[in-house]
Amino acid sequence: PSAAQVINLNVPKDVKGLVWTKLGKRDYGDKVKESIDPRGRPYYWIGGGPLGHHSVEGSDCNAVAESYASLTPMAFSLTHENTLKNPPWTIAI
Repeated sequence: PSAAQVINLNVPKDVKGLVWTKLGKRDYGDKVKESIDPRGRPYYWIGGGPLGHHSVEGSDCNAVAESYASLTPMAFSLTHENTLKNPPWTIAI
């Protein structure tokens, strides 16, 4: 069985074209902002501005940096397949 699939689309301001890509890695700054919700309870917004990306040929980050819109097919499965294939212990019932 295959995992659920989605398409991730990234579009730069000025588009030269459209390319299929693999998922890249972007770096963000560390920033935590504490605020108060309408009921007076604290909450935290965690994030920061972009710092750049790892230059990986064929990645969505590189495509957008080169003014191409990128389409990245992605699959989601939370099952750790390698553990299923090679369990670290057996279960006896």
